[in-house]
Amino acid sequence: SSDAQTMHAVLFEPVTPLPEDVPSDVTALVARMLERDPDCRVSDAGEVAAELAGILGSQAVDLSLALHVLLPGARDRHAQL
Repeated sequence: SSDAQTMHAVLFEPVTPLPEDVPSDVTALVARMLERDPDCRVSDAGEVAAELAGILGSQAVDLSLALHVLLPGARDRHAQL
């Protein structure tokens, strides 16, 4: 696609929904990360990490394992890239 088409999609097209098996609190976090309005978007990676810690609980978790649990198939999709 052209740069203009990409820019139009970023500015105006709805975001593709996550699969239904993704937990709702993860879906809400991703939606906030992709929010077009900067006042509604997460402010930085620290905020994302804090939200993920709240979702996962206080246990220390390997990030790759957490992503695998929260987003099944992500590891496979990443390996294909």
